[in-house]
Amino acid sequence: MNLVERTVQLRELRAATARAFKAHGEIVLVAGEAGAGKTALLREYVSQLQPGTWCGWGGCDALHTPRPLGPLIDMAGALGKEFRTLVRETEQASDLFVGLIEAIERLGSGIVLVFEDVHWADNATLDLLKYLCRRVLALKVLVVISYRNDEVGPAHPLSTLIGDLPNRVVRRLDLTGLSPHGIEALAAQYGRSAEGVHALTGGNAFFATELLSQPQASGSGLSPSIRAAILTRMARLMLSEQELVMALSVVPYAIDRTLLRHVETAFGHGLPAACLNSGILEEQPDGSVRFRHELARLAVLSNMTPAQERALNARILGVLCSQPDLAEAHLHLVAHCALAAEDVAATLTYAPRAARRAAQMGAHKEAASHFADALRFVDSSDEGTAAQLYEDWAYEAGLADEITDAVIEARRTAVQLWQKLGQQDKVGHNYRWLWRLHWYRGETEAAEVAEQAGLAVLELAPPCAELAMAYSTRAQVHFLNNRAREAVDWGRRALELARHFGDVATQVHAMTNIGSALLFRNDPAGRTYMEESLALARRNNLHEHAARVYTNFSEYAILSRDFALAETLTSEGIAYDTRLTLDSWTYYLVGRQAQLRLEQGRLLDAVTISRGVLAITKLTLVMRVPALIALARALSRLGQPEAEDRLAEALEAALAIQEPQYIIPVRLARLEHAYLDSRFGEARSELDLVLQFDPAILQPWDHDTIALWANRLDVELPEAISYDPLGPTGLEISGDVLGSAQALQALHIPFDAALARIHHSGPEQSSELAAAVAEMEALGARAGANFGRSLAQKRGMESAMPRRRRGPYRAARSHPLGLTMREVAILQLLVDGASNREIADRLSRSQRTVEHHVAAVLTKLNASNRMQAALRALSEPWILELQ
Repeated sequence: MNLVERTVQLRELRAATARAFKAHGEIVLVAGEAGAGKTALLREYVSQLQPGTWCGWGGCDALHTPRPLGPLIDMAGALGKEFRTLVRETEQASDLFVGLIEAIERLGSGIVLVFEDVHWADNATLDLLKYLCRRVLALKVLVVISYRNDEVGPAHPLSTLIGDLPNRVVRRLDLTGLSPHGIEALAAQYGRSAEGVHALTGGNAFFATELLSQPQASGSGLSPSIRAAILTRMARLMLSEQELVMALSVVPYAIDRTLLRHVETAFGHGLPAACLNSGILEEQPDGSVRFRHELARLAVLSNMTPAQERALNARILGVLCSQPDLAEAHLHLVAHCALAAEDVAATLTYAPRAARRAAQMGAHKEAASHFADALRFVDSSDEGTAAQLYEDWAYEAGLADEITDAVIEARRTAVQLWQKLGQQDKVGHNYRWLWRLHWYRGETEAAEVAEQAGLAVLELAPPCAELAMAYSTRAQVHFLNNRAREAVDWGRRALELARHFGDVATQVHAMTNIGSALLFRNDPAGRTYMEESLALARRNNLHEHAARVYTNFSEYAILSRDFALAETLTSEGIAYDTRLTLDSWTYYLVGRQAQLRLEQGRLLDAVTISRGVLAITKLTLVMRVPALIALARALSRLGQPEAEDRLAEALEAALAIQEPQYIIPVRLARLEHAYLDSRFGEARSELDLVLQFDPAILQPWDHDTIALWANRLDVELPEAISYDPLGPTGLEISGDVLGSAQALQALHIPFDAALARIHHSGPEQSSELAAAVAEMEALGARAGANFGRSLAQKRGMESAMPRRRRGPYRAARSHPLGLTMREVAILQLLVDGASNREIADRLSRSQRTVEHHVAAVLTKLNASNRMQAALRALSEPWILELQ
């Protein structure tokens, strides 16, 4: 049969294929309701591909809990021997993600990957698609994603994925219903009348086909669910054939030859040709068998009684469990059938196994679902099994969704059960997680109670690795509350115990706590701990731990004004996080990079970077707050009206998180903003609020800044606030303002240097004030320049000030990462998939010159290859903006 009214879509698919194979990869989204003809369109498209094209096809399933990475497993055979082996042997999703890219690169060009029915996708498959599609520009591959758009609302995880796709390479094909003329054309292929068919089917291609293909079809015979059409075909089969079709209907995906052979044996006969000729089932090129459409499978299921459906699930479950290898290969189907058959023992056995398999693949939502299935029958399990189920479900549910009361209650139940069983290490483990859950929710008091209870329990038990992590958690709590000495003491206890038990992850965690606490007290020994921790984390592929080191270490380097170290760490850290798709860490660190640009006086760069982060709507509050604070401070110094609102927003965010590391910088930023606007009363009020913090928890740079503003505002400085008398702050307080300015300039902190110079009151104050105003204007810092001019007016020195600039003050144009305009243009071409030769032709430059430019781009982005550079540009679109 010929496709009807799909010529345009086929042509667009072919055009996308040509572009993907010639220039850079593309993504095609094929959307439509159930029965719109998505599968038929894609099969026709694939049948027309040129010989030599590599095509992988994989589908997502309507299982109660989907198979993790089901589509990738389906298409493994098309991606080469190495990838097939990897799929068979690996247990880590990250290895498969990297392996897929490597397989595509090995194949070269001419590759089509079809992901079907992605509205049913598991979390791991969605993560895979995000990973692949972010890199598609650097590959010559066409990625086709089909889904039911009537089942994907704004809250569906697929909507988030689609929103994250790089727009420049996305093509959307929406399959609408057939028109009345289309129905007439379809009817003509069957030699039937089209009368009434469009009205009954609404133009749905599948419904119309089923109706027209019935021997006695008529408009009045079709129900909305197409049930009658399918059951009419079923009725033509022998009873034994019907039974086999009904049995296969409880399996929501293609049934491979091995499983089909066992099912046929269990039912006493093979699959007769009549079952395939009926149009209900169809055989795939690889020998597997599936229902021609999910609607057909559901129609068959709908004709069964609940008892029949349970019985058939039990029979399929028996087939699967008869062979250990078969059960292992279809573990998620075993769990699905066990639950549907209401087999308590099998569900308690296989659902947790399926959950752990899903968790290994990164499908945490599916893992939580499997554990939840087992918990339905928790009353039939022993207390140890029950405790482990509550613990495991809480872990996976907490990763997959927000931290709900149900997750916390599950942890508390696990604590009670493990206490009853006398397993103190498990009690302590769950108390530690309760601390973490409450901490994430901002429930500080409950978090501290849980942390203390866990540690108390573990210290009564024999030493164990869990006690080491409890010690390290205690160290982290102290660090977060700026109690450095306690953090170091507990961290060292954790480190010693973790080394004894060979627990590398806890070693890294403890070393990061120790190093961070030492650094934030300006102890140089902390740097050694951080460097060793980072090396150990990277060597052992402890990705999140390495990301934490980059984050803490970078923040210290910025706050301590070691900008060379900060440049290295932020650049390396952002590249590392981006390469591994650690979004929750990436954008936090990019926000810190914006703070670095702010301190360097590159105000417009700080604004550009910060706005880039804040434009990403999916980020949590903690991930957004560094960028938000940097933006508010930069806008304030630029003298932008928006600054007032942004400072208020930053304060609201900091107070919501309730951590001094955010509250104090925002209060000081608001103080500076009021001061530069000559609202000195408001500035003093902000300083009073900062002085309410216990001086013992303040960092060294906090002491310096507080002392500086107390001096400028003529506020008595508390004795507990200390500062380096030989540092910039000490020099200004002692009256050597120009010495302070020179010291700040030597540290490459131009705004602070100019602001210090404004306060000079010596014999050369007129010329120094004029130079400071000129410097503020060169930075684009309208607020600082205006403050200087207001002082000049009060002192009668206005005539000595530099001539006012017309229009808005602008800093010298630059790029936040130091790319030249030529390098930005070349990066754009890299993102577009152009080769060095193509770039040379487009820019009329020699290929050798282009190679030098490309190498410079890779260096500035800390990228090892062109794909990583393109990925940075896609993750941080502001990189491609010409300043």
